[in-house]
Amino acid sequence: MKWTDFIFSGLLIWLTQLLFVDFLSIGTIRPDLLVILVLYWSIKYSRTIGIIAGFLIGLLIDFSGTASYFGLSPLIYSVTGYLGGYLKGTYSRLNPIY
Repeated sequence: MKWTDFIFSGLLIWLTQLLFVDFLSIGTIRPDLLVILVLYWSIKYSRTIGIIAGFLIGLLIDFSGTASYFGLSPLIYSVTGYLGGYLKGTYSRLNPIY
């Protein structure tokens, strides 16, 4: 996957998070699509990709004004990418039909 594909899919998920996630909320609980994206990238590619993507997505969240404390989102998303990188290569499909 090229780096432009990472940027395009990251920005698409970020815009989806900003614009449409309120429709998917149940009460005050909202899904965080960007965490799912960081976990997917770190499991599929590597721990390093997960850390870098988590940091950049966290900065994007902080600069968009949706976070409460500046710097907390890059830290949380980087740690999520790092810990998700431990799962690289450990997943398997239960049934090939899925």
